Amino acid sequence: MTDTTTAGQQLIDALKQAGHEVDTEAWPGSGCHVVTVSLGNAAQIWVSDHDCDIRHQPTAHRGWLACYYPDIEDTWNFKELFGSDSTDFEADTAAVVSAITDFAKARARASDRS
Repeated sequence: MTDTTTAGQQLIDALKQAGHEVDTEAWPGSGCHVVTVSLGNAAQIWVSDHDCDIRHQPTAHRGWLACYYPDIEDTWNFKELFGSDSTDFEADTAAVVSAITDFAKARARASDRS
């Protein structure tokens, strides 16, 4: 049975439903936990709250932050795709999923043209 009690798990479910390849990353000792969205060719989008965590309850939500990493080996090179301070978990989750989906589609179209 899937644990849908955390904001992160609900975000993962929403991203998967939108057709994204999703995983999680955690850095031992740092307390940082993110949802990762694979875009192929070593590119990823990382999503977490502003404290670099996804383990909070939806009722404690204070906004999502999504950053695009064109090469996951270079974590200093990133672009913020989405950031909010919304406490409306459902609306904020829908907005970040939409932003990620739009970005992934635009990136795929640009790749098809090259």
